[in-house]
Amino acid sequence: MSGCKPLPRASIDKAALRALQPLRYGLIGLGVMGRSHLRILRRRPYAKLVGIAGGRSVQSPREMEVRRFDSSGQLIQSGEVDVVVIAAPHRLHPELAIASLQAGLHVICEKPLAISVGQADVVLNAAAQSRRIFTVVYQSRYEPAYQFAKLLLEGGELGRMVRCDMVETTFRPQAYFESSPWRGTWKGEGGGVLVNQAPHVLDRYAWLCGMPARVSGACATALHRIEVEDAVDAIFQHADGAQGHVHVSINEAPATSRVVIVCDRGRITIEQGEVSVDRLDQSIQNRCAAETRPIADIPGRTERWAWAWMAWSDKLLELFHDNVALAIAGRRPLPVTAVQAAQEVELASAIQLSSATGQWVQLPVDRSQFDALLARKIGQGS
Repeated sequence: MSGCKPLPRASIDKAALRALQPLRYGLIGLGVMGRSHLRILRRRPYAKLVGIAGGRSVQSPREMEVRRFDSSGQLIQSGEVDVVVIAAPHRLHPELAIASLQAGLHVICEKPLAISVGQADVVLNAAAQSRRIFTVVYQSRYEPAYQFAKLLLEGGELGRMVRCDMVETTFRPQAYFESSPWRGTWKGEGGGVLVNQAPHVLDRYAWLCGMPARVSGACATALHRIEVEDAVDAIFQHADGAQGHVHVSINEAPATSRVVIVCDRGRITIEQGEVSVDRLDQSIQNRCAAETRPIADIPGRTERWAWAWMAWSDKLLELFHDNVALAIAGRRPLPVTAVQAAQEVELASAIQLSSATGQWVQLPVDRSQFDALLARKIGQGS
């Protein structure tokens, strides 16, 4: 069994997009992701990019067609934009998001929402008070394979989750960190893979599996000459007894992206866009109690599905922006709520705190304890 068409959750009627009232967008930051947003917004029918702040002074022809503001504050207070896209360095995300929300603007923020749970709390409070749209860019949710898994888990036919294992690895050479003085430092970034490569994985875990009750984490600096971590492992324990494991590293090649979700009546395996679903004829829990033989198996069947792996293509970001525009118009639910975006920060903070203390961390994370840890690491850094 195979599939290749867009799933209902992700597909969007183009006529619905053309019917939207135009929105005026302002972009803060012109790094890799900032330029991706620039490229995509210029071709969305509902979007008018009216201003840019931050980034290099040298502009491409496309950038020169848009007004350049001297500062992010000037853009936010200009009265010329309806929506701000924040693609600045992630340590600036909270203050830029709060300033934009207080100015009455909708906010689309690059990941992560913040580098500490305390900062995330302040942003959530500002979002609630503003009554404006606030979201964080977790566009990998729109991979068809993950959309399919979400629908399958929500349908309940595989029963409750028993275990989830997520492995996401890639390679970054030392030159990656030497490309900018702030990279790989506590003061400049506030962490390593936990604030760079892991946020999408941790968001995906919370979205598909829910939040655990406690976390055990181990951070390592195994390969690079940096202050922060280049690999993390985390074990999650859920209140209902389910368990999870996440491994994220920038020390491995070739890249790996694998998800295994074991449920009471089957298993979902996702790798590079291919989905394998094992459906059991009986519940594991029921069979365990009823089986009289000391060794037994449970029969079932396997189905395989395959979609093109978008792998951070523009299409994912287009889907995300389209859904946000529809949410602003009240036509669709917001793809990632502020509360959901904060869950990733909660998990990342718990992993960092557990690694530092060598102990399990109960959720929610102790805010003052994590703030003290982060301040200590920043103070010890270069």
